[in-house]
Amino acid sequence: MRRFLCLGVMLACALALGGCATSPAGVAADAGSLKALDAAEFTPIGHWWMTKAVGDEIGIRPDVVEQLAYYTDVPDSQFWQYAAVPVAVWGVAYIPYRQRIMDTLHSLHGGHQDAVQCRRYRLEKLIGGYALPASGSTAGVDPEKLWRMGFLIHAFGDSYAHVHGLEALGTLKAYNPIVGHAFSYPSADSVKDFPWKLTDYQEALCRVLSKAAGKEPPKCSKQAVKVSLDEDVKARYRSMITLGKVNAFLSETQQVLNAPVDDVCKDPANQKAL
Repeated sequence: MRRFLCLGVMLACALALGGCATSPAGVAADAGSLKALDAAEFTPIGHWWMTKAVGDEIGIRPDVVEQLAYYTDVPDSQFWQYAAVPVAVWGVAYIPYRQRIMDTLHSLHGGHQDAVQCRRYRLEKLIGGYALPASGSTAGVDPEKLWRMGFLIHAFGDSYAHVHGLEALGTLKAYNPIVGHAFSYPSADSVKDFPWKLTDYQEALCRVLSKAAGKEPPKCSKQAVKVSLDEDVKARYRSMITLGKVNAFLSETQQVLNAPVDDVCKDPANQKAL
């Protein structure tokens, strides 16, 4: 009876977690759902659209931006395998995987401000370690590296979305891997209520993707655009990923991200200097 009661509580929390199964902007990767808003206003965009907009503004090769941007949304769009909501429930049958999805992939680690800063610093180093070709380049790109980079970018975005408190006051804290932001109101993913999360993330993503492309970062301010892909293209991209590969990759990444906090990683100035 106790086991069923615990499962019921987990299910209720998971259902309330809804925002974790969407992008930092709280919308699914459905091009038709994005309404045109004033360019000066931050629109309700997702991982996919943000990465596409920033990649285009930096000047990364279009075919690479397309694939990379798609992979950033897979942790939400491949719902049953990688999204926070379902894995929060069925993952109780395999806690290590549940922890990797919640803690590592969706940045629901429960750490205080120093841990949040360290998480961002380490993710930025990992992402910046990949190389992306600029427009006009004919260099080959390993698709295995692209999906891994896309998953890291997803975790990077969530490290800005899945927090509460204010950095300036020293009260920044990540939501925990048990219930995530199930009981947060407004939703932690709401750009309308927390616009600074999106602006901070856009600046950081611009910086890290510029590094990966070997370029000086522009002032990324381009409004995200509606993006869609044919289903056969999505299927081809998804064929590169298996649950076993993801589990192994997240296991490696988890060790890096959960290393003890140190003076270097917790200083935001060091993150910007990467």
